Amino acid sequence: MLVHHAMLRTVVVPTTSTSPQDPKHFFVVLRADESFWTRSITTNIDVNNADELRSVLKDEWADTLAGPLVRVAFVRIKNSGSSAFVLVGNHAAYDNLSMDLLLSDLETALSHKLTAENILQAPGHVPFKDFADRYYHFRSTQDAREAAIFHATRLRGIGDLQDSLWPKARAPGWFKGPDAGWTHSDGTRGDPALRTPIDPPEDHHGLDGLTRTAGVRTLQALKEEHGIMPHVVLKLAIALFNMRKTGTTTALFANVEAGRRWPSSPETLPNPLGIAGPMFQVVLNRITVSQPNEPVLAILQRVQDEQKLLSEHSQAPLFLIHSLLPDNDGRVFFDALARQGYNWAPGIQSSSGDTAEKPPTLVKFNRQALDDIGLAWTCGLRDRETFYVNASYDDCQLGKDEVYAYLGEVLSAGVWLADPKNAAKGVDACKFDGGNVSELIKSLE
Repeated sequence: MLVHHAMLRTVVVPTTSTSPQDPKHFFVVLRADESFWTRSITTNIDVNNADELRSVLKDEWADTLAGPLVRVAFVRIKNSGSSAFVLVGNHAAYDNLSMDLLLSDLETALSHKLTAENILQAPGHVPFKDFADRYYHFRSTQDAREAAIFHATRLRGIGDLQDSLWPKARAPGWFKGPDAGWTHSDGTRGDPALRTPIDPPEDHHGLDGLTRTAGVRTLQALKEEHGIMPHVVLKLAIALFNMRKTGTTTALFANVEAGRRWPSSPETLPNPLGIAGPMFQVVLNRITVSQPNEPVLAILQRVQDEQKLLSEHSQAPLFLIHSLLPDNDGRVFFDALARQGYNWAPGIQSSSGDTAEKPPTLVKFNRQALDDIGLAWTCGLRDRETFYVNASYDDCQLGKDEVYAYLGEVLSAGVWLADPKNAAKGVDACKFDGGNVSELIKSLE
């Protein structure tokens, strides 16, 4: 069973000096009393320089059972005279998009010197409770069951595809970041001695991941000529890379869905992009190349068509999908979700823009995702003609040199697949090198 403790750790530095998975349901009312603030917020922390921010709340994460789901530390940076805050939170509290909404609001409040009264009078975003109530009721509807049946039908038989799972396990468990007190899926305590990182301590890069880019000037032509979107190209590149690594004709890996849609409802509702809360969903990809010479365009169209269906059915409860699968399929289902995931991050392009004209009040120093997974691909466009891929990983399962090479293979495949000149060629001709891939760059997520 997948035990998902997905957690984000975000460090934000103001540039101006400022003062400091089962069907059970539980309802908890959080009130802003002294006990809550004491457990959730830490103040009066000093560090000598910005790099020391990495150690603040480093070994703390949002416990799904004991909580709190969010921890915040306010920090003074001595050598700069400025301040920062470090936020650690579970995905049950926010996702990347709702965090971006929060940071945007903070940027506005600080840059315009808004008072608490100003902020309380602001219209705000779409309340998360509006979504949560509808999603809770949706989970017990026929629509939710039909969505689960859709997934269970397309996944039936994956119990025979154990060889298609990648990366291969070198250690028990799949954890990015701290794994103190780790347990097996059945809840029994694990042996820390079995979780030995592959690289020496100075070369542990799994939590932040490694990032490379590749220029691809044919993306617009591919879209105009064939209607294929960039996220489909990189998704297929990762699928083919998986088949190359396993020697099989099927790729099984998780797909992180933004889930930015209301559950089925006849009402006219606000834009879900404005919902101030987590809408994180996960589905499982099953991509098969039935014939080695299947035309590139045909498989790109097939993957794109299925992606639309995956997004439409992304809010199907995982426990319900699992309950519809035979036991062996169910074991592989959770195993595949824990090994590898694909995420398309549309905000990367805007993150790389030039802010020289008006420096932001807040500067994002670092963001980390401490999720229970072996390898997470975060993909996007650095600009209209440049693929961006970050690979973060479990340091006990993969090493830096390996991941660096894997990035080159995936990006090279993406560049080749994106060229309309290759649309009629067999997918077995895909090139995994020679894609004019960059060296390592700083992550932009």
